[in-house]
Amino acid sequence: MNYPIRKEISKMNYPNEADSMRIVLDALGDGQTNITVDMLTGDIFTLVGLLQFAERGLPPAHGMRSRCVTLGRAFQEALVTATGHPQLNEVMEMGWNRAFDVDEHGDFIEEATDG
Repeated sequence: MNYPIRKEISKMNYPNEADSMRIVLDALGDGQTNITVDMLTGDIFTLVGLLQFAERGLPPAHGMRSRCVTLGRAFQEALVTATGHPQLNEVMEMGWNRAFDVDEHGDFIEEATDG
C-alpha cells in the first residue's frame, strides 16, 4: 500500500540518531528546570490515566516505569489540590492498583486480595 504521508515524511530532513540525542540532551540540560504548563483538569486526569496504562505495559526493570509513576503521581497531586476534592485522590489511586483493573465488560481481571 502506498501512503502519501510517508512520501512527505521521507522528503523531510530529520537529524540522525546521534544528532537527535544531542538535541534532546542540549534542550533538557540537567532535566531539573521547572516549567509551568496550563492544562485543563480533564486533560490532567486523562494524562494520569495514560501514565497508569503505560506503567502497566513496561517491564518491571524498565527505567521509564518509575518515571511514569513519579510523573503521574505529581500530576495526580496537582489535580487533587487544584480541584479541592480529596476523594478524587482515592478514586485515582485505584488506577495504580491492578486489583481494580477491569476488562471490556467491566469485570475485574484479578481477584482482590487482603494483605
